[in-house]
Amino acid sequence: MAESSRSAGDDPATEPEQIEAEIAQTREDLGDTVAALAEKADVKAQAKQKVDETRAAAKQKVEESRAAAQQKANETAAAARRTIQTAPERATQARDRVRTAASENPAAAVAAASAGALVVLLLLRARRR
Repeated sequence: MAESSRSAGDDPATEPEQIEAEIAQTREDLGDTVAALAEKADVKAQAKQKVDETRAAAKQKVEESRAAAQQKANETAAAARRTIQTAPERATQARDRVRTAASENPAAAVAAASAGALVVLLLLRARRR
């Protein structure tokens, strides 16, 4: 009757090998579980890992900030060079516009010059007080 309780596909010769394989798998799983629990219990290692991660993130932020600052400095320097290069030409253009406006309307030029002189006199007078 003992033979009748086994299923038709069971082979008594492979049963011990199958049990040994299951035991080996269980030992491996148990080893992995113990290693995972040990890792979770190692507070010092976790703290060191967190410090390392934070340090790496800070270094990355510093590098990003440095690169952004360098880019901005380059853009500012380029804009300053353009301004310096175009300043004489723009001043000449402004002078020519003033001369043209003064020659086209001398009365307005005299009025503007008079207003400017009046402002200067008022400023000088206010300083003396």
